[in-house]
Amino acid sequence: MSEVDFLRILKAVNSDADGSWLAVEIQDTPLDSLDLLELRSLLEIRLQRGIPDTLWFEAASLEDLLSGINKEL
Repeated sequence: MSEVDFLRILKAVNSDADGSWLAVEIQDTPLDSLDLLELRSLLEIRLQRGIPDTLWFEAASLEDLLSGINKEL
């Protein structure tokens, strides 16, 4: 998945999202728990497969998550 695709999905969850959110810790973004559930759901729909819990919960940043997704594919 490209960074552009990832950001497009992130913006669907929170319209204020931008590329600067990728490098910070997930807990330091404005995303709340419901946003994160929606993000995971939209990513899984786009990928047409589930995201393993280990990848989801071990990603410290959205950049880590995107990198992990790309390694899993």
